[in-house]
Amino acid sequence: MSRQYIIVSNRLPLAWNDRKQAFDKSAGGLVSAIAGIPQHNLHWLGYMPCQAKQRLTSKEMPDTHFHPVNMPEAVYQDFYNGYCNRVLWPLFHYEMDKCSYQEQYWQAYCQANKYFCDSLLKVARPGDVIWIHDYQLMLLPHLLRKKIKKCLIGFFLHIPFPSSEIFQQLPNRRAILSSLLAADLIGFHDYNYLRHFSTGITRLLEIDNQGLHIDHDNFRTELGVFPASVDSTKIINRAKRAKIEKNKRFTFLGVDRLDYIKGIDLKLDTFDKLLADHPALHNKIELCQIAVPSRTDIPEYQALKHLVDEKVGQINGKYGTVAWSPIRYLTKNIDRNELVKLYKNADAMLVTSRRDGFNLVALEYILSQNKDNPGVLLLSEFAGAFSQLTQCLRLNPWHLDDTVEKMLQAMKMPLTERKHRWQTMFQYAKKYTAKQWSNTFLNKLINSQEQNRLHLTTVKPNKQSVTRLLRQHGWKKKSNLTLFIDYDGTLNPIVDDPKMAILSNATIQILTKLIEKNITIIVISGRPRAFLQSQLKPLNIPLIAEHGAFVFNPEKRKWQDQIKSTKDWYKRAKAIMDKYTELVPNSFIEPKTYSIVWHYRRSPSYFGNFQAYKLLEELKLNFNKSPVSVSRGHKVIEVKHVNANKGICVDNMIKKLHSSENFYIAIGDDVTDEDMFESIKGYGLAIKVGKGNTAAQARFITQKDVLTFLKTLANI
Repeated sequence: MSRQYIIVSNRLPLAWNDRKQAFDKSAGGLVSAIAGIPQHNLHWLGYMPCQAKQRLTSKEMPDTHFHPVNMPEAVYQDFYNGYCNRVLWPLFHYEMDKCSYQEQYWQAYCQANKYFCDSLLKVARPGDVIWIHDYQLMLLPHLLRKKIKKCLIGFFLHIPFPSSEIFQQLPNRRAILSSLLAADLIGFHDYNYLRHFSTGITRLLEIDNQGLHIDHDNFRTELGVFPASVDSTKIINRAKRAKIEKNKRFTFLGVDRLDYIKGIDLKLDTFDKLLADHPALHNKIELCQIAVPSRTDIPEYQALKHLVDEKVGQINGKYGTVAWSPIRYLTKNIDRNELVKLYKNADAMLVTSRRDGFNLVALEYILSQNKDNPGVLLLSEFAGAFSQLTQCLRLNPWHLDDTVEKMLQAMKMPLTERKHRWQTMFQYAKKYTAKQWSNTFLNKLINSQEQNRLHLTTVKPNKQSVTRLLRQHGWKKKSNLTLFIDYDGTLNPIVDDPKMAILSNATIQILTKLIEKNITIIVISGRPRAFLQSQLKPLNIPLIAEHGAFVFNPEKRKWQDQIKSTKDWYKRAKAIMDKYTELVPNSFIEPKTYSIVWHYRRSPSYFGNFQAYKLLEELKLNFNKSPVSVSRGHKVIEVKHVNANKGICVDNMIKKLHSSENFYIAIGDDVTDEDMFESIKGYGLAIKVGKGNTAAQARFITQKDVLTFLKTLANI
C-alpha cells in the first residue's frame, strides 16, 4: 500500500463557485506548493462551516481527497476567534496588550485539536506523511503521536515564534512546547524564529539542545528554516499580460490585510510626515493603500479599521485638493490579475509590518516588475521576507524620520541601481518557488525518519536479558571484560550534598566479586582525585578523575596528570559563578584542578533552573574562544578544560588495552558520559542510565538497575 500525504490546516482550501455550482480550490500559496504530490495519494483535512459542508457532500469536488473536520460551531468560535486570534496571534506578534486570555478559550483549543485528531485517525495509516500547518494546531502532533507511532509528522509555523521572554507569558506554554516536540520536523520561515523556539525549549522545558535538533525521551525532533514562497511562474505570466500605465505621480503601493501586525497606522503616520516636511511633493506623489478586511468580528480589528479610516480621512483632508487625493484607499479583496497590474505599475512598494511571519506580498511585487523600469521595495526588517530580499531598502517602521528618508531615496534612485537591486531579488524569487519550498520541507521530513527514532534496548537486568544483550554486541564467553562505570547517578545514587555520596558496603562487595571474576573495573567520574580514592581505596582499581584529567595507576599507586596546562580561564569562570552563588539560595561551587562546577541541586527548583540557563549562556559567551567546554548536567553547570574529556581518556585507554579478545562496557547517566559512549562504539556496549537522548545502545531505567546488572554480570 503506497504512502499517503496528509495536509492538515485550520480551513480546507475550498471556495464555492456559484457559476459552476461546484467547489474550486483556493488560490493560496499552500495549494500551489503541494502541486507536485500525486493527487491520488494526497488528502487534506480542515474545518468547514456547516453550510459549506452540506455542499461538500453533494457537489462535484476537485481531485484532492478533502475531509472536513466536524466540531460544534460554538467550540470552533472559542477556539479560532478566542484562543487563536485573541491569545496566540497577538502574543506571537509581540502585541501582548491585545491578548485576552480566558480559560474557556484554552479548553476550546484543546477540544478543537482533539476533533482534528479524531478526523485524522479515520484517514491516516502507519507510514503516512502528515504535514500540520500553523499555530491553530500546535497540540495536534502530540495527540496524533500517541495514536499512531509509526508515521512521519511535520509541523510548519507560518507566523513568527516569539522570544522566550514573550512566550513565557503564555499560561499554557509547556503543553504547547511539549506537543510540538512530538513532530519529526518543525519548520520556520526565519532562523530567528527557530532560535527563539530552541531557547524556549531550554528555558521552559529544561531540555538542552543543539539548535537544529532537540533530543528528548529517546526521540529527536529536527528544526529547520524553510522560507515560504509563491507560485512564481504564474505571477510572472500574469505580469507579462498586465498593461503598463504611465503614472502621473510617483506611486507608493501598500497591500496589506487590515491587521494591526501590518503597521498600516505607522505607514500612514510616515506618509503624513513626508507630506508635512516636503511641501514640494504635494500633487507629485500618492499612496495607494489596499487594506483587505480581516477578522471583522473581533473588537481589536474593528477598532483598527476605525483608526485607519480616520487617519486616511485626516491626511486627505489636510493635504488634498480638488485635483489630488494623497491616498487612494481601498478596503476590499482585489482580483489577482488586477493586483498584479497594481504591482507592475507602482513605483515603490511600502511594507511597514510591525511583525510579520514572512510577507509574500514583497515577493509578488518583485516578480511583477517591468525589467526595463523596475520599482523599489521598501521592506520592514521585522518581516520574515527581509532575510531573503536583502537588496530592498531596509525600514524600521517605528523610525518615522528614517522611513521618510528611505522613501525620498526610492524616489531619487537611479535606474541602474534600481535594476541591480531588483535583478538580485528577482532571480531568488523566480528560482525559489512555493513548490520548491514544500519539496524541501517534505524531503527533509522523509529523510529524518530513521535518524529521529533512536532505537534503544531497555535492559531488564536479569541473566537471560543481559546475556542476550552482550552477545548481540559481540561479547563471547572467552572475552576479557573491561567495565568503565561512572560514579554519581550510576555506581552510587545522586544525593543533595556531593560529600554524602558514600559507597555502600553492598556495592563494594559487588565490585569485589566482579574483580574476582577477572573483570576489569575502571571508575570514571568528574569527581576530584581525593574523593574517588577515599571511596574505592579498598579495591585498588584504575580510577579516572575530573572527566579524564587524572588517571590513577593501581600498580604504581600514582595519579598521572593527563593535561598539564595552565588555567588562565579558571579565575574568570569562578568570578562569574560567584555572582550566581550569591543570587541563588543553597547553590555552591565545587573547585577542581581542571574544572569548576556550580551546583544548584538544593536550590528552589524553578528559580534555580532559570538562573542556571542564564549562567550557561553567560559562560558560553565568555569562553567561546577559550580551550574549555561549558556543559549542563544533573543540576550542575561545569566549565572544564577541553581535554578533560571522558571520551578522549577512554579512547586512549582502549588503544593501549585493546585486542580481539577484549570487550568493553561503558555505563553512565550524564551528558559528560556521551563522549565515553561515542568512544566505546565498535568495541563493546554503552548503557545509558535514566531518561534523555543518548549515543548509547541500551538503557537502564533507574540507578538501582545498575547494581542489579553488576550482580548479574558477576554470575554469568
